Amino acid sequence: MGDMRANLNTRVLTAVVCLILIAVTAAAEVERIEITSRMVFAEGMEFGETGAYERLTGRLFYAVDPSNPANARIVDLGLAPRGQDGKVRFQGDFLLIKPIDLAQGNGRLLYDVNNRGNLYMLRHINDAIGSNDPSLPEHG
Repeated sequence: MGDMRANLNTRVLTAVVCLILIAVTAAAEVERIEITSRMVFAEGMEFGETGAYERLTGRLFYAVDPSNPANARIVDLGLAPRGQDGKVRFQGDFLLIKPIDLAQGNGRLLYDVNNRGNLYMLRHINDAIGSNDPSLPEHG
């Protein structure tokens, strides 16, 4: 059961990353996903027929090719240190709140681009109390 769930979560995270990268104009690849925390969201509160959610946090590790024309708009990318393959590597944090049982979800991804580290989506669509660390029922 654990291996099946880990495989499913890897597929979900891969799909999330692909959707994020499709939305941006720069050409990047995710080389690695690191999950640093996994917990039940909102103390296990159930949300309609979907049920309970879980919260995953971690880091995405990217590589971009400075010579790719799609990356020309990235300011000073050509000045960044490169690996032996000529690519620039960087990383970024992610937070994913997903149904514990993905079969109960609707198969959609709601993506929030935060502004200066502030998370807005949950409070705007669910009238939740704002938090940059959503975990409690009032954050959902």
